[in-house]
Amino acid sequence: ARWTRRDYAGLARAGFMRNPVAHRAVRMIAEAAAAMPWMAYEDGRDLDRHPLLDLLARPNGGQAGQAFMEALYGHLLISGNAYAQLIGSGDAARELHLLRPDRVSVVTDASGWPVALAVQEKERRRQVALAAPTNGEAAQDCALHLKLFHPLDEHYGFPPLDAALMALDTHNAAGRWNKALLDNSARPSGALVYAPKEGGNLTDEQYERLKSELEDGYSGATRAGRPLLLEGGLDWKAMSLSPKDMDFFEARNGAARDIALALGVPPMLLGIPGDNTYANYQEANRAFYRLTVLPLVSRTARELSAWLAPLYGDAVRLWFDADQVEGLTGERDALWARVGAAGFLTDDEKREAVGYGAHGGIDRKYRPDQTRVPAGNPDGGQWTDEDGRVVPVQNRPRGPRGGGVRRVGSGWRDLTPEQETRLEISHSQMQAAVQRVQQLDARWKPTPGLYETVEGEIAANEAARAEAEDRLYELQTQKIGPGPYGLESQPVRPGVRRPNRSEIEENNRIGRKFGCHHCGTTDPGTRSGNFIFDHEDPTALSGGRPQRAYPHCLSCSLAQGGYVKHLLEGF
Repeated sequence: ARWTRRDYAGLARAGFMRNPVAHRAVRMIAEAAAAMPWMAYEDGRDLDRHPLLDLLARPNGGQAGQAFMEALYGHLLISGNAYAQLIGSGDAARELHLLRPDRVSVVTDASGWPVALAVQEKERRRQVALAAPTNGEAAQDCALHLKLFHPLDEHYGFPPLDAALMALDTHNAAGRWNKALLDNSARPSGALVYAPKEGGNLTDEQYERLKSELEDGYSGATRAGRPLLLEGGLDWKAMSLSPKDMDFFEARNGAARDIALALGVPPMLLGIPGDNTYANYQEANRAFYRLTVLPLVSRTARELSAWLAPLYGDAVRLWFDADQVEGLTGERDALWARVGAAGFLTDDEKREAVGYGAHGGIDRKYRPDQTRVPAGNPDGGQWTDEDGRVVPVQNRPRGPRGGGVRRVGSGWRDLTPEQETRLEISHSQMQAAVQRVQQLDARWKPTPGLYETVEGEIAANEAARAEAEDRLYELQTQKIGPGPYGLESQPVRPGVRRPNRSEIEENNRIGRKFGCHHCGTTDPGTRSGNFIFDHEDPTALSGGRPQRAYPHCLSCSLAQGGYVKHLLEGF
């Protein structure tokens, strides 16, 4: 067996350049992370313009900011290391350039600490100092080394593809096996047996002629299916080995899942069959950003900020704007809706809870529709409550930690602005997941949690959300809700249970294209040959909500009917 070399060139060729799963996964992460907009802060203020932002927007004459960051993340994912060099001096024009990982080695001092990078460029070898530039001093020969965690090496990072190297080679070998099978008439090999009645063996001349005729006339994809003309005494014996015997396709899909897992991409996003970890594509995309893209961008932002901040004063801080990420719009909309409906928060507290600064001014505790005491009275002009009592104008104080005050467990707790935001996000995600499950199973409730701290409530919300997602997945395995193959559907006319002819034909078209939306089979299993017109959510559980129709096979439809009956009766 031949295995890929564990270096940058080997992983780049066998992974990114030859394997479609690794190529797509690396590009998805690098492109999503590189598209994240940068923001600069100084003394807590958001800066619209700053030289650091200008440098990252156009790092050098040959690359825009997004292309530069995409290459940097690509180096990190394939090599585990990324090297950036700052060129320029003093107040002169500065440029950022990337160094290819396979041309760079770390130079250490007598104590073993890294002090420079040795860069090999053809016949020339040069060194670049590993240091942060300071304002007004020479900034050339200054480099940054970003690396992923390596448990056995303190100087170099560990590439994610290396952890999936066996899966990578297995997947590539499966592709070569398919190609060889296609070249061999798209069927397993066999044997020609020479057994004449009078006995004997082929002469050398007969053997060479027969071998030449087989290679020239019957091998290759263009010659597949040709009848084999045999002379007297020759008999063809086909080999019984088949891809099913080797569990070939499942092994190939398993290798693809391992590659996606090592890189942190949900297999559903790559179109790998047999993986229903997430309830739907939107949840998988949100998990991709939360668990893979945002942690990668945040660590890069901290490294670049610590390295480049001395050029412009230590007070400047680099960060990213997650509000502009399309994959997180659902979380942001839910947060804004919840914060907007929180009447116990002031406008400034609401702005800070969603990441914006306070607009200043006095926050008065009254509603615009409240009435005032008529003029001429002792309290004339002041606002009144629901019963007509005077409500004095007052400022709403913030908690000592800079955030609001909230009742958690048995007492009131002071929150930081960051805790306020996380708490609102966790609660909105939990509530959305629970509501979705209860639409299908009205009796279901998450396990109650006990907590006395803010972090405890956040953890309880996350646990309840996870429990709801597990229950939703369980319902989907029982054919409740749109299945993993439900990539296309059609709306159901309100109040109409039986489809017309055109709806049946459209349902069959979708079924022939994508299969049953729960199991993926293209055989409906019905006498008529039509796919069953499946209402989702099931009519008995929809509660009058709008429904969509998906193609269903007979087996899945019967299983769904039985489970819906159990849900309605309770068990």
